[in-house]
Amino acid sequence: MSKSSDNFKITRYRSLQNNPASSVFVTTYNQPRHLSLVLAGLETQTCKSFEVMICDDGSRHDTEELIKTFAASSELSIIHIWQPDNGFRKCRILNEGLRNSAAPYC
Repeated sequence: MSKSSDNFKITRYRSLQNNPASSVFVTTYNQPRHLSLVLAGLETQTCKSFEVMICDDGSRHDTEELIKTFAASSELSIIHIWQPDNGFRKCRILNEGLRNSAAPYC
């Protein structure tokens, strides 16, 4: 499911049955190789009562496709938040991630 608000594109892949216990924030910008390593590491966690908030500051490479492909075969609850590249305004996308988190502990 995707929605857009205030120049943010938010895509949710799989939601947990219950609210997640915590949120894991992952920031990225044109680093699909590193992102795939992070997601693979999160997939190996034994406790999966968390959501993964990927805060993407305007990636132009294969980041979105990588997330789609990973989410299709993963049990993780993933929220991808993308904004156009804002240079040094990284706090905007992190704040948007906090607003969209369902977990009490971020």
